[in-house]
Amino acid sequence: MKSGSCLFSVLSSSSLSALASIYGMITHMRLDAKTVHSLLLIMLRPVARLCLRTGFGIQDFLESAKTAFVLTAQEQLVQEGAKVNISRISVATGLHRRDVDRIISHETLPVESDSAVRKVLTAWENQRDWRTASGSPRVLEIDGSPQSFYALVREVTSDVHPSSILSQVERMGVVKRTPHGLKLIAPGHEITRDIGRGYEILARDVDDLSLSVEQNLLLQPRVPNLHARTEFDNVYEESLSSVQDWLLDEGALFHQKARSMLSEHDGDIRPQPGKTAGCKVIVSCFARVERSKKPSGF
Repeated sequence: MKSGSCLFSVLSSSSLSALASIYGMITHMRLDAKTVHSLLLIMLRPVARLCLRTGFGIQDFLESAKTAFVLTAQEQLVQEGAKVNISRISVATGLHRRDVDRIISHETLPVESDSAVRKVLTAWENQRDWRTASGSPRVLEIDGSPQSFYALVREVTSDVHPSSILSQVERMGVVKRTPHGLKLIAPGHEITRDIGRGYEILARDVDDLSLSVEQNLLLQPRVPNLHARTEFDNVYEESLSSVQDWLLDEGALFHQKARSMLSEHDGDIRPQPGKTAGCKVIVSCFARVERSKKPSGF
């Protein structure tokens, strides 16, 4: 396995689980083989592009694909209330029993590594006790008072030590130590140059988007999941910088509003006895700019 493959093998399993789930969806809809092949080709090209960029060969990819199929089949059997065993998974995936046995003995789906961090940052940005009179996040002492960063962490979660959360938010670059205490400087930014973190966000986005579309198509809920796309293909190159600035500013503002609204309905931030918490709401957005390949003047 080439350098960098270990990182991508974990992330690709998450992304490929989404593709495996979509494969189950489109076969359930009884699409013909040619249509299924065309859909998978479209969805697999971004994965192939990532593999080629990271030196992840076809055999490594196939191993990740097997893992994704097995874990997804296992998950779907549990959701259906069916008995989970090697034979059922083998039949569902078309894999040999020995491969299924090997995979379920050693693999689990990767869990989100920063859910506690996001909860802490959301509380700091949106909870009244941690904001100034003007509505900005307070500058907090590290520890030693009821208004310290450690106190904030302890209020949100008891599963992770405050020092671990502090190390993570400093590594992410979303806080800054000042003479007056710890300052939140980038509460809503998911943009990162950390390769591992960037691919982790990508993998989660692929999984969540596919599940969102799947629910809309198969379940057809009364209130569908938001799924919108805007594309213009003849934008002036001289306008790209201002367009990108606008998208970044408006995207950050939208997410700030979304976090503020959702924090009012979250059981960790606004405990309400008698109500049942535990539901998940995911909002993600992205924009991509592609410069013209046309010769100048065309």
